[in-house]
Amino acid sequence: MAKIKNKPMLISIIFLVTALILSTYVKSKASDHNADATINTENPAQTVSNRFNHNNSNAEMIAVWVPFMSLNMKETDCSEAAFKSKFDEIIKTALNHRINALIVHVRPFADALYPSKIYPHSHLLTEEQGKNPGFDALKYMIEATHQAGMQFHAWINPFRIQVNSNPPSLCASNSYYTLKNDESNPPDIVMESGNDKYLNPGYEKVRKFIIDGIIEILTSYPEVDGVQFDDYFYPENDFECDKFCYQNYCAIPGNAQPLSHQEWRFANINSLVAGVHSAIKNINPAVVFGISPAGNLEYNTKIGADITSWCKTPGYIDYICPQIYFSLDHPTLPFETAIKHFKDLPKHDKLKLYFGLALYKAGSETADSGTWQNHDDILQREYNHCKSLGCDGVMLYSVESFKDKITAREIANLTTCFKRLG
Repeated sequence: MAKIKNKPMLISIIFLVTALILSTYVKSKASDHNADATINTENPAQTVSNRFNHNNSNAEMIAVWVPFMSLNMKETDCSEAAFKSKFDEIIKTALNHRINALIVHVRPFADALYPSKIYPHSHLLTEEQGKNPGFDALKYMIEATHQAGMQFHAWINPFRIQVNSNPPSLCASNSYYTLKNDESNPPDIVMESGNDKYLNPGYEKVRKFIIDGIIEILTSYPEVDGVQFDDYFYPENDFECDKFCYQNYCAIPGNAQPLSHQEWRFANINSLVAGVHSAIKNINPAVVFGISPAGNLEYNTKIGADITSWCKTPGYIDYICPQIYFSLDHPTLPFETAIKHFKDLPKHDKLKLYFGLALYKAGSETADSGTWQNHDDILQREYNHCKSLGCDGVMLYSVESFKDKITAREIANLTTCFKRLG
């Protein structure tokens, strides 16, 4: 076989075609889930409110992440009233800081903060994975967020099952057991890296499993404004955890020039990302799909995140929001250097560019070699630099930092930049 000169382009073409083939499957699955949905099929965009408008070129995203830790009910009675009170406080805090969108963790560990036929209930709501809390947390979060005039984006970790012993234990219906205990499945359908566990995107069955979960969210909750993946993909530098899957790929008859292990990982995740984008648009074109990768491009390569293809090729994502969690004087990757790397990437015409800022590092005496201490305007200067480069907005990590006394001065100065948004 003649040597392929442009493997990355070929990978993108192959898996975008795969996504188009999957669209028939996606439409079928969406129909199965959509019996009770209220999507306006003549004008799907009408199912998304006129809060912050992602498609308006003059609109600016000012979002904050609401991580799973912020939704943990451990020190409460785990009641519906306690959950609503906790989330109402999050909304109040966000509004006080001129936020117009919440990025909320709804599936952090192959589990769900909502009733699901695919994933078990999250331990965050009851302290026990798989236990029904007796209420629909996601339904309330969407309704309350919209009543407050903000968008609601469903934040998902597609592969992560258990990392750093979190969750403390997995229920019997968790995909770790249901997939591994099925003798028809290959041994590495769940990747194990040390004690950590991840779904293996090298298998089509896993990719469909993840896509089905997103279809379930969007058909059960058509008011969701967006879906986001963050920066968890393959385990860093561990090429043993999916070695069996890769070797089987290399052994396919006629595969005379297989992709390298790294290129093959890119292709697997690209196939999933394209499939997710296709699924979302088949259900409701107005819902946006974005990814918030790590702010270091070299690190993204190590975990199989093909940022370049996602940005330059239509059909993968609607927005990219790299987590530029560095100070202006970071000793190895200063903020302005990191932001330029992403700004200079080739991008398709409709791609929105947001930047993630590190609220949690503000005022720290140790973060980034102590370069955040003795300042109260780093975040403000970083935001202004983002705007000077023409970005479409920012996302802030995380809502918890709004309550931290150490971050207060930095955040107060940053928030003054948002007041002119009206």
